[in-house]
Amino acid sequence: NTRANQFFQTLQWRGAGISAWNTISNPRSPHYLYNLTYGQGYEWRVQAACLFAGQTGTYSPTQTFTMSCPEPSGLSESFTDVQAVLIWNWQGNSTTSVNYQLQ
Repeated sequence: NTRANQFFQTLQWRGAGISAWNTISNPRSPHYLYNLTYGQGYEWRVQAACLFAGQTGTYSPTQTFTMSCPEPSGLSESFTDVQAVLIWNWQGNSTTSVNYQLQ
């Protein structure tokens, strides 16, 4: 019976040290979180509910991750007799503000 294989999932996530969970019903895997803060720790967990059996499972063990600041990549330089041009890129969202310190 294909109906027995149907289930809903609930995804919960929060910033470390925050008591309230953000809840997302029936998310797809993978699920993307946006506008997170660099250096901030986060927690997440998933729960399944079987539609046919009317059962709700327990939440998975809480997983943790920390948003690391993106490291620059593609470092290169070009120069002439009057100037040097230093170039770098980073992998990230173009709307997220990141500052670099050049030494």
